[in-house]
Amino acid sequence: MAFTTIWSVDLGKAALKAVKLRRERNSVEILAVDKVDYPLSENGADPTQQSKEALSIFKARNEVKEPVVVAHPGQGTFSRFIKLPAFDAKKVRDMVRYEASQQIPFPLDEVIWDYHIVDRDYLPGEEREVGLFAVRKEAIDDYLLEFTQAGLSVEMLTIGYLGLLNFIRYDINPPEPSIILDIGAAHTDMILVDGARFYIRPLPHSGNDISKAIMQRFKIGFADAEKLKIETGKAGQQAEKIYKAVIQPKLQELVQEIQRSLGYYRTQHGETQFAKVYLLGNGSRVARIKKFLEDTLSMPVEHVQSIGRLRVSRDVNLGLLKENLPAFGTALGMGIQAVGAGPCHVDLVPKEEKLKKEIQRKRKHVFFAAGGLLLAILGSWWLILGKIDAVNTLHEELKNDAKVKFALLPKNQKDITEAEQKTDVELGRTIDELLELADWRNGALEGLRALERVLTPATPQPPMSAVVKADDQAGRAAAGQGRIDRMGKELWVPYLRIEKVSFPEDAAAGPKSGGGKKSKEGERGEGKATVPAYKVTVYAVVKEGATQVASAETIKTRLKAPLESDLLNPAHLWRTVVKDVTTNPGTAGLKNIYYAPGGGGVGAKEEIPETQGGPFFGQELFWYMVPRHPKEPEAAPAPEPADEGDGEAKPKTRGRTSGKDKDKKKK
Repeated sequence: MAFTTIWSVDLGKAALKAVKLRRERNSVEILAVDKVDYPLSENGADPTQQSKEALSIFKARNEVKEPVVVAHPGQGTFSRFIKLPAFDAKKVRDMVRYEASQQIPFPLDEVIWDYHIVDRDYLPGEEREVGLFAVRKEAIDDYLLEFTQAGLSVEMLTIGYLGLLNFIRYDINPPEPSIILDIGAAHTDMILVDGARFYIRPLPHSGNDISKAIMQRFKIGFADAEKLKIETGKAGQQAEKIYKAVIQPKLQELVQEIQRSLGYYRTQHGETQFAKVYLLGNGSRVARIKKFLEDTLSMPVEHVQSIGRLRVSRDVNLGLLKENLPAFGTALGMGIQAVGAGPCHVDLVPKEEKLKKEIQRKRKHVFFAAGGLLLAILGSWWLILGKIDAVNTLHEELKNDAKVKFALLPKNQKDITEAEQKTDVELGRTIDELLELADWRNGALEGLRALERVLTPATPQPPMSAVVKADDQAGRAAAGQGRIDRMGKELWVPYLRIEKVSFPEDAAAGPKSGGGKKSKEGERGEGKATVPAYKVTVYAVVKEGATQVASAETIKTRLKAPLESDLLNPAHLWRTVVKDVTTNPGTAGLKNIYYAPGGGGVGAKEEIPETQGGPFFGQELFWYMVPRHPKEPEAAPAPEPADEGDGEAKPKTRGRTSGKDKDKKKK
C-alpha cells in the first residue's frame, strides 16, 4: 500500500535519522529531516536505552501524525537469490513459498519473509530471478516493540540495505554497473547494482572497528579515537603513523571482502565490469578512504554529497541535510518505497499487524458512510412529511374554496357533490401513496435501529492487549491463551446488507417460463400482491461448539432470540412490521472471521490469514421490513340504489367518502 505523506525512521547504532517525504504525481519531496546522535560510550556501543531516548527526543521535536516506516538493520537478516522457471503470475506466490521453505534455514512460521522479482527483460523461457529476504519473527517483534513503546505506529518495515537500494535506483540511477558501500557504525552494507539486477551482502567491517583499533593501539578514549580517525588525512608524521598502522590495514580487509563478493557475482552472471563506487554512511568519512579504494579497486570513487531527482522543501534544515546526507540514504530510500516510487517493495510487517491496521483505517470510512446514510434517510423522511403537510393544506384550501363558490349555485348541488367526491378520492390516493413511500423508506432505518439495540448491550470489553518480551515464553503463552479464551466468548458480525426488494419475493419472481408449465415458485407466487420492502441480512460468527447444533444454539441465544424479541415488539417499530425472521443452517469449521458475499463465505482468498482461536461457526440471518399499512388492491364498489326523490342512481365512487355521504349513512 502506497501512502501520500510519511515519516521514515532509520534507528541506527550511532544515531537516529528521520526524513518526512510527500509524493505529488511523479515527484517526491523532502519536507523535513531530523538526526539524533547517541552519546558516545567508552567502547562506542549502542545500549538499548540510548535508542529509546532517541525515539523520545524525535517524537518531542516533531509532530508525527503521518504513517511511520522503519528499516531493520542488515545484520542478522537472511537474503538469497534464486531462479524459478517462467511462471504464471497467479502461481508465483505458491512457487516462491515452496522455494522459501527449502532455502530459508528456519521454519517459515518462525520468520517473517517476503520476496522481490527482478524486473528486467527476459528471453522466452528464461528463468526468473527472485530475491528472498527473511528475519526471525522474534527479532521483528522486539524491534517493533521499541517503536510501540515510544507511541509510534509502524505501517511498513523493510531491511536497511533494501531502503538504500531504493534511494540509489530513484535518485542516482547509475548508468553502468556500480558498487554501493554504506559504511555504518556497526557494519557495512554492500550492494552491487547491475541494471535491474542487484546483489546484496552485509560486510563485517564498520567505522567503529577502526575507532576501537585506534583506542587499543594508542590507549586513548573512544571519542578521541573517533576524532583521530577523521583527521588523519591531514599532513604530519603522527597522522601518517596512525593511517599506516591502523586505518590502512582495516581498509585492506574491507577491500578483500569487496573483491571476494565481485568474484562470486561474476561466477553467477558472467564477467561484469563494474565502473564506479558510491560511498555513503558516516563511516565513509574515514581519512584517505576515497583514494585508497580508487587505487586498490582501480575505478573512480564518489562520495554521495548531493541530491539528484528528489525535491527539497524550503522548510527543510538544509545545513543538517547537506552535512549528513550520506547517513540519510537508508531513510530516504525507505520513504521512497512507502510513497510507491521505489522499485523494491519488500515489507516485513507481520500479516496480522497489516490486517489489524487496515481494519482500523476502514472502520472510520464505514462509520462516516453509515452516518451519511442515516442523514440521507432522515432528510428524506422530513422532506416527505413536509410534502404531506403541504398536500393537506392545499386539500383544505381547495375544499373551502369550492364550498364558497358552489354555495352560490344551489341548482348545481349535484355537481358540487361529485366534485367534492372526486377531490377526496384523488387527494386521498396521493396522501396514501406518500404515506406508503414514507413507510417503505423507514424500513431501512428501523432495521438498523433494531440491530443497534441488540448489539449495544452485547458490545465486548475493550480489546485485550499485553506487552511481553520475546524471550518470556510463559508470558507469551499466557497472553495467547487469554486471547483464545476471550475469543471463545465473543460474537462477530463481519457482514451486514440492506437491499430493496418486493415482498413476498416469490410473488415478485412470478412463474417460470418453459413448456407452458408453471413451476412451484410460480404457482406459489401467482396472484399475490407485492409491496416494496427492505431485506436485512446479517452474518454472525462465533467460536465453534461441540456440534453444529450447539453452535447454532449459541447464535440463537446471543443474537437471534433477542433480535426477534426486539423486532416483534410493536413499541420499537413505528411505521413498519417484520416478516420472516429466518436463519440458514450455517457453516462450521471456518478458519478465520471473514465473509465474502457469493464467494463461499470464509477463506476464499489466500492473503487472509488464519485467525487464532478457531475453528469458527457462521450463520446468516435475514428478515423483511414491510410497511405497516401497505397499499392493498382496490375492489370494485357495489352500485348504490337510486334515490327515490329524483329517480337517478348516485355516481359510483372509490376511495374515501365525503363528509356529507357519511352523514347520510348515519341517518
